[in-house]
Amino acid sequence: VETRFLKPKMPSIGRVRSPGTERLKIALLTDGADKECSEAAEHAAHLLAQEGHTIDPIQMPFSQQVMDDFFVLWSGMAFSLHRFGSVFTGRGFDRSRTEPLTKGLSRSFSQQLLKAPSAFRRLKKFAHDYAEFFKSYDCLMSPTLGHAPPEIGHLSTAEPFEVSFNRAREFFPFTPYQNISGAPAISMPATLSSKGLPIGVQFAGAWGQDKAILELAYEFEAISNWKHLYER
Repeated sequence: VETRFLKPKMPSIGRVRSPGTERLKIALLTDGADKECSEAAEHAAHLLAQEGHTIDPIQMPFSQQVMDDFFVLWSGMAFSLHRFGSVFTGRGFDRSRTEPLTKGLSRSFSQQLLKAPSAFRRLKKFAHDYAEFFKSYDCLMSPTLGHAPPEIGHLSTAEPFEVSFNRAREFFPFTPYQNISGAPAISMPATLSSKGLPIGVQFAGAWGQDKAILELAYEFEAISNWKHLYER
């Protein structure tokens, strides 16, 4: 991909064949996760510490405003589809058949139209704030999700809007920061939940540090002794 779509400003990744040799300073963030997911991240951090990496538990370094602005953006995307879907998909689009979540997000955005420009400006600025954080750390490590995999239907978009929206916010309290900043992150299986379902950890890095994150993931896979579900 790099040879076909060269990005001159982005450091080369190449083919990652082994863990990196440099020991990293890793920030461990578990704020917003339940007990099982927090323990999974702490377990992964312990394994990496044994390999010589420095682990620094931290509190949430970003303001709640960032997440609120992200959901304004998400609502705006739903608004665009709900109101102008025929422009994107053709005349056969019927917005009355969209899911309650899409309709609810669209309605929410229409009520926040005047706030949207400020929210979008703050989101654009967040890339700078995110980069500032990585002047102190090589990696931001967290649970991938806020709680263990739920039962089928828990995240159904056919639920009433308020229900599905709040469940979504609880389920992914960590991943939007990379969506906003455009920085790399990778999710790796860490442990199993009390119900035997996989719980993941996320390694995130500064913009352009894709290779370092892949090397760390390579190392974690080698030391985590992950058991595939079919082996249980």
